[in-house]
Amino acid sequence: MAGLTRAVVDAVGAEGVDLSDLLAPFGVERETLERADAWVPVELLHEAIWEAAAARTRRADVGLWLAARFPPGLTGVVEYILRSCASVRDAAESWCRLPGLVSPCITSELVVAPTGLGLVWRLDRPEGAGTRAWAEFALGRTVRLLREAVSDPTLAPQRVELKHPSPEGVPLSRYESFFGCPVSFGRADYATMWPSSLASRRLKGVDPVMRAALEARAADLSTGPESFRDSALYSVRSILFEAPNRVTLAEVARRHGLSPRALQRRLEQEGLRLRDLVDEVRRSEYERLRGALTQVELAERLGFADAAALRKARRRWDRSARDELP
Repeated sequence: MAGLTRAVVDAVGAEGVDLSDLLAPFGVERETLERADAWVPVELLHEAIWEAAAARTRRADVGLWLAARFPPGLTGVVEYILRSCASVRDAAESWCRLPGLVSPCITSELVVAPTGLGLVWRLDRPEGAGTRAWAEFALGRTVRLLREAVSDPTLAPQRVELKHPSPEGVPLSRYESFFGCPVSFGRADYATMWPSSLASRRLKGVDPVMRAALEARAADLSTGPESFRDSALYSVRSILFEAPNRVTLAEVARRHGLSPRALQRRLEQEGLRLRDLVDEVRRSEYERLRGALTQVELAERLGFADAAALRKARRRWDRSARDELP
């Protein structure tokens, strides 16, 4: 969601580091970031903005650094639902149903054992500097949110597990000081483990009426962008940024959590064709980028076989534009 991206831009901006130049290449305007529940491409949300933050601040632990500075409210409706839950376990179970509202790439699992509770995070993105920073932020923000929710700044997990290797040049003590517990790297998943006694701790913001209203809002947001057509366009645009030649029915269906057949049926119900949606995104991206890239670069970026195929499409777009004139 846009609130997360805004928090990164603002936090590093306060340190004199400008990340605003990253927005336009992903089709995002600054005004979008003012709406916490707005959507931004996953490549910006989980990768580009974090990688740039790490490089430009020269902080290998930028995710943890930002977790300590992240203001409340910028994860929108999800955060307020969690704050209105009755207990820690209630909030953890709610979160495991909600991560898709933050990003289609996140899944979470609550593991309940006699010795405690485990909240496991998984991010369906290629691992890199950006995703590592995002993961450290996500776990750090979880711990801070729990401390705030139970009014206990000393609350600490039993242990924290991080999937990636220990960042070079960052002492382990910095992580263990932040989390207040042992931290290990190179594990199977990202996870925070908590004592079982924490499950029943009451949250200070418990409010069943507010929670019901917020969950109704969450249901409205559950498909991502406001309409199915917008959601499909969002998926197509995201794939174009990541791997232009993978804009297929199967890949778009995967982004929606549907089978290709189910997606095809939904498109038909809406009177849509995937090839038209792909063409619409390519056309808008061509108009936005044509002054910044060569024709060969544009063809590659937009998934055309070569510059000649792009020229053919451009002539068709020009004819269409003339036909649309009154």
